[in-house]
Amino acid sequence: MKVDYDVVIIGAGPIGISTACALKAMNKKLKICVLDKRPTATRTHGLKIYNDSIAKISHILHRSRNKENSSQVDIQQLKAKFKEWKKHFVPTDKIEADLKEIAKGQGIKVKRKEAYELTENHLQRLLDDTSSPESDQKILQILRNAKVVIGADGAHSVVRKKVMGNKLAEKKTRQYVVQLKYQTVGDAKPRNFFDASAMPLGGFVDFELMSKANKGTQKPVTLNVVVDKKTYEALKPSGTENAKGTFRHPWSLEEIQEKSKTDKKVYRVYRNFLKNLKTHSDYTDAKVSTIELATYRSKESVKNHNGKIFLLVGDANSGMILGRGFNKGLKEAGLCAQAVAKFFEKEHPETGLIPDEFMQYQREAKKTFSREKIGVKIKVGIIKTANLFAKLFWKIRCAFRRIIPKH
Repeated sequence: MKVDYDVVIIGAGPIGISTACALKAMNKKLKICVLDKRPTATRTHGLKIYNDSIAKISHILHRSRNKENSSQVDIQQLKAKFKEWKKHFVPTDKIEADLKEIAKGQGIKVKRKEAYELTENHLQRLLDDTSSPESDQKILQILRNAKVVIGADGAHSVVRKKVMGNKLAEKKTRQYVVQLKYQTVGDAKPRNFFDASAMPLGGFVDFELMSKANKGTQKPVTLNVVVDKKTYEALKPSGTENAKGTFRHPWSLEEIQEKSKTDKKVYRVYRNFLKNLKTHSDYTDAKVSTIELATYRSKESVKNHNGKIFLLVGDANSGMILGRGFNKGLKEAGLCAQAVAKFFEKEHPETGLIPDEFMQYQREAKKTFSREKIGVKIKVGIIKTANLFAKLFWKIRCAFRRIIPKH
């Protein structure tokens, strides 16, 4: 049976599903569909969830509890789930699985498979209102009949690129990182204060992300080694298809070990990896990728195209680093859901202008980004200072080794 959806969300990641669930809780009458090309959640590592993010989205949900079309049951269920995550390092696939169950209970339709991969060609046909091949009819039919389309499709957002022109108001590279992700086996615990604060090997500062609270035989661990640009470039993707160094095509630990034999920069990073792995001797699924830690913000968060509203949320709208990306996105998810819920409360004449609710969302999202950026600047400053001391210590250590003969 054909269904005309009021809202279509592109991307079934944590932010896309959070937005869908929050919106449905605020207006249970809305027909919402979430599209994603991935058959299942693909990321298994974790996200640290902070108090301020949970407080923001919970407050937005709480304020809508007495609205005519809101669902108090769904609001309470979401608030309880968010509270459960608070202060914890939660696996990404668990976040998606938890919200998927809530979404299913709310009647949100989540469509996952390659047939629902949104491409630039799809959006071009949608914007031009032109006919399309039979193979594209399914996804385009869903999009054509929706009043609101929300791009929650990540840092390389197709919606931002095609609809908003991919124009960024700002972008700044803050730091370079080589990231090791792995699964521990057994009763693993985060490294202690001494291990964490001991002077890093090779002159590089590193920091570990792991939850004390996660129970079970496996826990995801992320080790970020802060490196200089030259070291980053030694391991970054070459730009060719299937190049190593990305989340999709990571280096294996064995490949890093092999490269470390001929490249001193890689060897210094590899030593940091070994230092951390010694504290978790039983581990599996070790993967290494490179990350250019940058903050960025789309020039536009909303667009009105012939009466159809396009919105950006999460990394599609703006990017944050050092554990703040999901937390910034969760706040935006609440703000975006609030704006869309208000929009559907009344009729809007087709003037071609952007409704006030969405202009307000754009302003609030910009403020959220600016506030988050202050904290990131402080963190980056601390890391850079620590790296300076680490490099100084490394140089002194190397000098002593040259002066003092080995016995």
